Amino acid sequence: MRKFLHSVSSSWRGIAVFLNKDFSKFLVMGFSCKDDQPYESKFRSDHLIWVLMNIKGEYRLVLDFFEWACLRRDPTLEALLIEDGLLDEGKKLFDKMLNYGLIISVDSLNIYLSKLRDHFDGFWRAIKVFFELPDVGICWNTASYNIIIHSLCQLGKIKEAHRLLLQMELRGCIPDVVTYSTIIDGYCHVGRLQMVLRLIDEMQSKALKPNPYTYSSIIYLLCETGKVVEAEKALREMLNQGILPDSVVYTTLIDGFCKLGNIAFAYKTGKMTEACNIFQEMLGRGLEPDEFTYTALIDGYCKAGEMKEAFSLHNQMVQMGLIPN
Repeated sequence: MRKFLHSVSSSWRGIAVFLNKDFSKFLVMGFSCKDDQPYESKFRSDHLIWVLMNIKGEYRLVLDFFEWACLRRDPTLEALLIEDGLLDEGKKLFDKMLNYGLIISVDSLNIYLSKLRDHFDGFWRAIKVFFELPDVGICWNTASYNIIIHSLCQLGKIKEAHRLLLQMELRGCIPDVVTYSTIIDGYCHVGRLQMVLRLIDEMQSKALKPNPYTYSSIIYLLCETGKVVEAEKALREMLNQGILPDSVVYTTLIDGFCKLGNIAFAYKTGKMTEACNIFQEMLGRGLEPDEFTYTALIDGYCKAGEMKEAFSLHNQMVQMGLIPN
């Protein structure tokens, strides 16, 4: 796809697509605008094929594009550029469209924000674009806010992300489970348990059910603060809701129990440890433990003085092709 777009870009330059303002405007306006809305840049695959067919000597390129376009629905030129990672080209096209007074699809802009976020130093660039574009008439949606809230949380700006949650409601955008889960995860990683509980209550008051990501974050925080019994209760609640935990959730719980020395206590009392129970439950659900799972258990057995069990797990780990850290 990248080769295709680079070829298109160079071929279009060759026929002065981007040099001819009238033709460029004709392309970005598209053909499928609604009567009750300003022009948007919407293209059907046959529109772009029509352009390509006028490029002599590039028939293989046309056929490749036709095969690819059959798998898509209503592509836009800016979306094609952004999806392929051609961010500078996409930005130039956005600027052209704005100069022509055209409306840019918010879906295309969301793709742009996502791609920016995934690039080096992209968090700040995405945030900058997000706050600048409303000045030229862009109306962001919930997905847009979620991208920026995630970016702010990744930068450690949890309060700013929370503030944006409040702002989006004032601007008519309804937060969803992704919005809340992202902020909850941010607060979990800075140890703000009371704020997390408050957000969960707020979330449930809006009939939003926690998802696997929400539970994973909560279990992480409870284990980090030594509340492993509450963490296991959260796991049971998760299962009762029909949400299946992944290996990360189980590993987090196992690590939490082992750090508290439950294994040593269990061996002294002759009972099976909670960590072992959870490990067996994890295996029973068909989840494969990774090196972090084994390391947590091995560490616990070593602290309990059960070196035989520790070496047994070590050997099992190696046999599974996992490299001890």
